[in-house]
Amino acid sequence: MRLTNLLLITLFASVLVISSCKKETEKQDAQLYFVFSHRVGSENLESDTLKYTNAAANKYSVSTLKYFISSISMTKSDGSNYVFDVAHYVDAFDPTTTTFILPNLAPAGEYESLSFIFGLNEDLNISGAFPNQPESNMEWPLPMGGGYHYMKLEGKFDSTNSVKNYQAHFGRLMESPHFFEITLPNISLNVDGLAITFNIKMDINKWWETPNTLDLNNMSGIMGNETVQQQLEQNGTNVFSYMIEKPD
Repeated sequence: MRLTNLLLITLFASVLVISSCKKETEKQDAQLYFVFSHRVGSENLESDTLKYTNAAANKYSVSTLKYFISSISMTKSDGSNYVFDVAHYVDAFDPTTTTFILPNLAPAGEYESLSFIFGLNEDLNISGAFPNQPESNMEWPLPMGGGYHYMKLEGKFDSTNSVKNYQAHFGRLMESPHFFEITLPNISLNVDGLAITFNIKMDINKWWETPNTLDLNNMSGIMGNETVQQQLEQNGTNVFSYMIEKPD
């Protein structure tokens, strides 16, 4: 009887040790941060400074840069993914908007890519979805399809020694959406309890140059111009770069 009791106690203790070790080695969910920064070529973005030059040789400034990021998705090597069905408004000149913390923890695991939508997909791009400012100020006119601007990029440029305004307003035109997906590939991301920060950089010059060279003389009154909307969509896939701050 004593031997049986001893064996039971030993077996029970072993189970506790194994269970404890398993808990210690289980990966933990983690918080993800996104920090958006903006530059023009190799220079940091400054407001209302007529000093930047684009591929069309326009000398220009930036007074407004506002846009939406939405639908963040993390993908594992087996193809499974986890989607954060969120939308975040960024104002390049309002630091309270340039850092975004995902509302839910990212599930633990090994991920090989992360993607997000620039703008709003059709499920999110519904008139009245953002009743409060500043997001409500991004509304797209109802006669042009409603919903919201994906981006407002505005400023001044030197046109033959005459300073003029430009307004690159980008969004859905009637039934033609122009949102696009940005994928950060080969991230080899291990989510295991510690917060991870994605530093996302936008190069504004790339809105005007790849694959379409856009002249700021033609960047006003474009909300009803399907050709220019498509060109901005194509160029926009090249404007972002990134760095990841991983825990040790």
